[in-house]
Amino acid sequence: MPAKRLSSSEIECVSPRVANPGEVDLVVQVYAGLDSASVQFLYYKGPEVKKVEPPCGPLYGYTQIAVTGENFVDLGRDMAMCAFKSEDSGNNYLDGSHKPIVYTNATIVNQTVLLCDSPSMLNKQGYAVDAEGAWWDVAVSLDGGNQLSDTVGRFEYYAEPVIKSVVPALGPTYGGTVVTLHGRGFAQNATCKAVIRLGVLEVFPLNMTNKTMTFRAPATPLAGTTAVSVSLNGQQFTKQPAVSDFSKEKTYDYYAPPYTSLYYPARGPTNGGTPQRHQGYGFKLERPHLTDRFWARLTDTSKAIIPGAEQEIPPEHLNIDTWAWSLPPVSAQSDTRDVLMQISLNHQDWHDVVNPETGTAYQYYATPHVTSVSPAFGHVKALSDPTIDIGGSGFRCLSDDKKEDDCSDLLCRFGNSPEAYVYVKAAYVSSSQVRCKVPQYTKPDVLFVEVTVNGESYTNDNKTFGYFDPFVLDAEPKLLATDGSTAVQIKGLGFVDSGQARAAYGNRTHALTCGGNDASVS
Repeated sequence: MPAKRLSSSEIECVSPRVANPGEVDLVVQVYAGLDSASVQFLYYKGPEVKKVEPPCGPLYGYTQIAVTGENFVDLGRDMAMCAFKSEDSGNNYLDGSHKPIVYTNATIVNQTVLLCDSPSMLNKQGYAVDAEGAWWDVAVSLDGGNQLSDTVGRFEYYAEPVIKSVVPALGPTYGGTVVTLHGRGFAQNATCKAVIRLGVLEVFPLNMTNKTMTFRAPATPLAGTTAVSVSLNGQQFTKQPAVSDFSKEKTYDYYAPPYTSLYYPARGPTNGGTPQRHQGYGFKLERPHLTDRFWARLTDTSKAIIPGAEQEIPPEHLNIDTWAWSLPPVSAQSDTRDVLMQISLNHQDWHDVVNPETGTAYQYYATPHVTSVSPAFGHVKALSDPTIDIGGSGFRCLSDDKKEDDCSDLLCRFGNSPEAYVYVKAAYVSSSQVRCKVPQYTKPDVLFVEVTVNGESYTNDNKTFGYFDPFVLDAEPKLLATDGSTAVQIKGLGFVDSGQARAAYGNRTHALTCGGNDASVS
């Protein structure tokens, strides 16, 4: 082939076409009969590009692209390159000028795979210029950019997505929590492989829009806090604003499921209001970057949610190892109704609270009512231990297995205010009657008498028992008509409105009258 002399040490010539790739001897002939020593010259088959993976990346570049194809031959250091080319006049990248071809160094892995990085699409100020729909065709050069492959792969750019919030921000270690990321830039046209990362755990989204991305949290063996990040190409993830500063990072917290070791009571009336206390562990996480919240609810035995039977527990009733609430009312389906109880730290994952001996959590019974107290009054200075019979309904007290009466929590309560209540053990007579000893009391008074079957929830029927110790100081008027029509006002101490007050006049007894035939005590 003809050669062109460039200098005393360089010439230039064009290699001839050959039928097959391979090495040939190359010699320089100064003139006929005078040849130089031979060197090896390699003919290789032109590279072919079949696929680039990933086919997308963020605008700031540096996506490591695996180019798959054929005939990738290593011709020496810095010879293999990826050529990013575009004829789109709107693609003004890097420093803002149009560059039809941008080269980046490549590493040949084998004859079918080479690796290279995507160029940045940002200008010197760090902003993208006309980046919407930006793309490159990716070709391969094995000789330092002199010749490019005829075949190319398409590589597209997307704007970096932004995470603004994680809802819910916590879930149990066994996973399965459906979590929604709120932000922007999740569902872009150039997205090729969306992945969510929780610490070192990765999961694919269930669905996404431009402003939300939903996924199911994977399981993990350990509880703890994970930083949340997103990738739209499965390789480059969003950057956190701080390192190990969870108050600034977007996080998802794993917790060990809470457990309950004891709760009381396990029974209560259907009208609700029964205060119940729980002991166990894991009811709060007490992690500084989280606001602890806690919910409790009731379900029927098939775990169908009972309407209106869900509450968020106030912070003042919640600790890491205890919590308390008042049982909600439920509709009565029979004399008793068994329910299950569930608790949640994120209002999505519910954890059962069950008595292992009964398989249920709580039993509602028909709300008791007091209809009568007999006798309804007694002397303050009673010499014996008087009792009263309380009539009503719903006094039946069953054990947890419902096989026998368990009246250990059957009580009577005397009093008009919590600080003055007097509690007395009650004796079960029947479902409509209980018997209580009248407690000692130091002064005349009228006290409300209520009954509880479970030791916590008392009736609220306002039936009373009166303590009396009468002492007469004066009576007016002093003269009485013989026909019995005179209304007399008796003044004194220790009177009780028993409804059966009577006055003795000498050796005769007549009912007191006041403005007619009604007796009254004031």
